[in-house]
Amino acid sequence: MIRKHLIFLISLSLAFVACKESAQETVKTSMTPANAAKSAAAFEAKVRSSLGTAELRKALDEKWKNLRVGQMVRDNDRVRTAAESEVVLNNFDGTVFLISEKSDVEFNAAFRDSVRGEVNVFIRNGNIQFDVQKQKKRQYNFGTGTATASIRGTAGFVGSLDGQLVASLKEGLVDVKDIKGETSAIKENETILVTKSGESMTIKLESSGSPALFAALDSMAKAGGLKNLADLKKSLQAFDAAYVAEKNKFGENLKFEPVSLPSKVFRPSVTLKAKLTPGVYVTVMGVTDKVPESGIYERTFTWDENATGPKRFLAVCSDGSVEVKCNTWNTEYVKSGAEQAPEVTPAEKAVEPVSKAKTAPAKHAAKAAREHKNKLGLVVSLPPSEGGEILETDSLGRDTLEMIKVPSGQVLVDANLKIVLSGIDSAGVAEIDTIFILRMGHADEIITDISGTSYSRKVTFLKNEIAKYEVAAKLKDGSYVCAFKTYIVD
Repeated sequence: MIRKHLIFLISLSLAFVACKESAQETVKTSMTPANAAKSAAAFEAKVRSSLGTAELRKALDEKWKNLRVGQMVRDNDRVRTAAESEVVLNNFDGTVFLISEKSDVEFNAAFRDSVRGEVNVFIRNGNIQFDVQKQKKRQYNFGTGTATASIRGTAGFVGSLDGQLVASLKEGLVDVKDIKGETSAIKENETILVTKSGESMTIKLESSGSPALFAALDSMAKAGGLKNLADLKKSLQAFDAAYVAEKNKFGENLKFEPVSLPSKVFRPSVTLKAKLTPGVYVTVMGVTDKVPESGIYERTFTWDENATGPKRFLAVCSDGSVEVKCNTWNTEYVKSGAEQAPEVTPAEKAVEPVSKAKTAPAKHAAKAAREHKNKLGLVVSLPPSEGGEILETDSLGRDTLEMIKVPSGQVLVDANLKIVLSGIDSAGVAEIDTIFILRMGHADEIITDISGTSYSRKVTFLKNEIAKYEVAAKLKDGSYVCAFKTYIVD
């Protein structure tokens, strides 16, 4: 019994590692040394939500096309929004960009060395609200042509008003360099405006980083009120005084009792929970929820499994006009060692000996498994579920993005994960040992009764999370054939 359990765990971890490493090898074979560095620094973000009218212009393409939820925004792509529209982008590490109405921005990556990269965001018009996770290997630069704001881990907004840069912080630190090369630093609750001539003004405002402040600045710009910095300062101070008065009233009636996170998490996701005043709007990482009558806030956030390190989740509470920073959750994401098979204790060895090959760490077993060739010509594909729509397929042709529509108010989502095996005959089917359905490296289901080429299994996930599944078909010669699918919900 112990031996069977041990072999099962080894097979499970082997499937997970073999799928991942075979995918990495496929990428490497198509990558030349000349473009390897560029790939390391490449920008890629997924459209998490889009309200109103938003368009995307891909690099080297002159045509603008409607932006869809689930699409990828990559190097040299441009995004623009119409009036009363906005787009939320998720980067691999959990960093969020909210592109506000009447904005036009372009993204591209700059390579610094073998491990460090910069993402340059050129704001042609409008503004971007950001919540940047701190990463040692990546820096974000927001530019307008007048100045550049460099960010590593902070929250606020950067905008372009009549060709002038404005940067405003809810928390953190930002360095702003003007066209003369002079650098100014701003911190929490500070706002800086840099004119076309390089003149700058820094002012402390409690409304810093809020959408209300940018709206006020936008109105002042349209009225020509940004030309005289002394007059602008007085106008902003008057606005901030009124804002603070309303903010204090809202804060007096606000109750917020967060459930703390563990100091470390071992999966690339967290579920934030809190009890607070019903009817309040809570925004975390660009996602806004209205607290129901129960007074319970709950939201799950995910990020790329390789984006290890500190994770910060700032919660901003609002009544629709003013904001209060109501909590900051902190944790550290550490990759779990679960990908390795468990060691066999002396007692287990005494009960039933297991060969050294079967007790080796899964990564060594995976290497041995990859030496086997997929002689059968097996192809694993994952067709769309009933009512699902395939939005995108990656360059490998094995990773699909599918959107599912569910009724408003539904929290749990059920989908039929369809698995089709092709390129083989009945004799080939007999050569398949097991099919693993995994999520984040953990098995949702194991199919051992292999008797055909078509399977369907129900998978369940929360509406507010991006659910990625891996299907690994293990052959009797020890090799694996894999496919991947990511579900998003409309």
